[in-house]
Amino acid sequence: MTLEEKWVCEECKNVFDANKIVDYEESKLCISCFNKSISELTLLKGNFDFIVYRFGVRFNNTGGVYLLTKREINKEKKANHTLVLTGETADLSDLKHLDSYKMTANCIGIYAEEDKDTRRQIRNKLAASYNVIYINN
Repeated sequence: MTLEEKWVCEECKNVFDANKIVDYEESKLCISCFNKSISELTLLKGNFDFIVYRFGVRFNNTGGVYLLTKREINKEKKANHTLVLTGETADLSDLKHLDSYKMTANCIGIYAEEDKDTRRQIRNKLAASYNVIYINN
């Protein structure tokens, strides 16, 4: 492994393989610090905090649960998110298959999670709780 493949998390200062680091607001964060970051959207009574981005943000190769939302500003000038769909993947850097939903959704929420079974449980709970479709990756 070369030196270029290691990164330091800007929050906790621990050293990780580059594929375990997430780009977030021009910072490099490990998955743990990434999940602790302030979320614009909290779902399932605080069980999971998803960090919400506009479409077009690139993510590193790490596992996670994603959700697509339609973000609209209400009369009180607060953002409301309507959940469109959810899914899980072992590689958040490869979400090209979601491009066809850009007419329906304008944001993507990410919850970084490496464990496949945990990702699927979260995805299934979201789909059932919000009566939305989910995508198998």
